[in-house]
Amino acid sequence: MRQGSGLSLQVDKDKNKLALAAADKSVSQVWKIYSNGDGTFRITSLWLGTDKSWDVVNDGSNNQIILAATAGFAGQFWQFTPQPKPAVVVAKPDIDTESFYRITNGWQRDKSLAVANDEMHTDHPMILPTEDNSNQYWKFTLGDNGYYRITNQQYLDGMSLDIINDGTNNNRMALTPFNNYSGQYWKLTPERNGTYRLTSLWQGNSKALDIVNDGTDNNELILNPTGNYSGQYWTLTKQVVEAPKVIEPTPVKTLVKDRLMAGEELLPKMKIVSANGRFTLIQQGDGNLVIYNDKNRPTWASHTNGKTVKNCIMQTDGNLVQYLPYHVAVWASNTHGNPGAYLVMQNDGNLVIYGKNNKPLWATNTVE
Repeated sequence: MRQGSGLSLQVDKDKNKLALAAADKSVSQVWKIYSNGDGTFRITSLWLGTDKSWDVVNDGSNNQIILAATAGFAGQFWQFTPQPKPAVVVAKPDIDTESFYRITNGWQRDKSLAVANDEMHTDHPMILPTEDNSNQYWKFTLGDNGYYRITNQQYLDGMSLDIINDGTNNNRMALTPFNNYSGQYWKLTPERNGTYRLTSLWQGNSKALDIVNDGTDNNELILNPTGNYSGQYWTLTKQVVEAPKVIEPTPVKTLVKDRLMAGEELLPKMKIVSANGRFTLIQQGDGNLVIYNDKNRPTWASHTNGKTVKNCIMQTDGNLVQYLPYHVAVWASNTHGNPGAYLVMQNDGNLVIYGKNNKPLWATNTVE
């Protein structure tokens, strides 16, 4: 047991001594055990047959085992006493499942695991410069299978860190809705200097969470073959996250006008209405920004339903943006760089952002 499975006991060349040698399929390493019927056993070699048995040299020291001619000597009768397996101490992750953690990496120490939500990415886990932002705070929930589900503070309403199952690479990350997928369950193995290795129930211990190292996308996550790479050692730092302040709701009012000027906003359930009363833009309570016509039919939407949108603001830089709590953008018109721009719900059903010179910058193109 001490030498491990790489060595086996075999008959030496002189055909009477025993030695440890590299394990192979040699007949000199195969042994037969015969019961003597009295609780003892005789041990013989497949190579030399039953004519020779394990025996103890009777030379005064009585501590060497040889193969000797089979006889009725007491030294050839062996007993097997079952031994308890040595206790294996497995280090358990010291994780507080009620707290949020910042997840940083041994390779890119100035960056944290985050959720990108911009013009390039939506709900996309990657490594971004460390900042005090809810999209960089993560929670670990222990499942019945001993693995953890990893969720983000910004997306606690049912999104979990998962592995993309595209049938090709199966090694890139995504945030996906909760389900009983093995790619959403992660094993945290304590490693050196208080770090952890993250492996999945789906891909097993042979692949670990790592960072792409190609000189181009060095902020993308990937599952790589497990190895001694700094990108596979993750530090979990508990964060003190203040609960959002509870603000008593104020009566919702309708903006009796057809536009948002620079700096004005729509809170949930607030709206603007075209001058002829036919078209309404409303920031719905479910997070979606929607245009309805006078038949109550939606003609355009930001498709942000299910998000906890805090407000939709016509910013002073010309950008129309929907924000989640902690000032995280979830949708934008991408018209920044136009200070003084304003938004109009027109009589023809088109929602348009105009610049200071009344030049159209963006529109929903929903003319009826």
